[in-house]
Amino acid sequence: MSFSLSDTADLRARRLIAQMLAPSAARPPLDSLAETSTWLTAVQAQNAAAGREALALRTGAGSLSPADLSAAGVVRSWSQRGTHHYLPARDVR
Repeated sequence: MSFSLSDTADLRARRLIAQMLAPSAARPPLDSLAETSTWLTAVQAQNAAAGREALALRTGAGSLSPADLSAAGVVRSWSQRGTHHYLPARDVR
């Protein structure tokens, strides 16, 4: 299967939108850190600070502290294959 340049650009744009890295009328901005973490399902966080930075980027926050995550119900856990991720606390079993 081959893709044209326009197909590739469309796929890239859709990925940026799905990852909350580009605005879209198809997906309005989420209002909270809790909603953002739910939308993303899990954010890789082997490096805790980098994971917080990834969430901050998607929520429009300047930065996030561990206390901010805790208050929003977001935890860092080994949810997948022994790799740290940030995810909603309700999804951790």
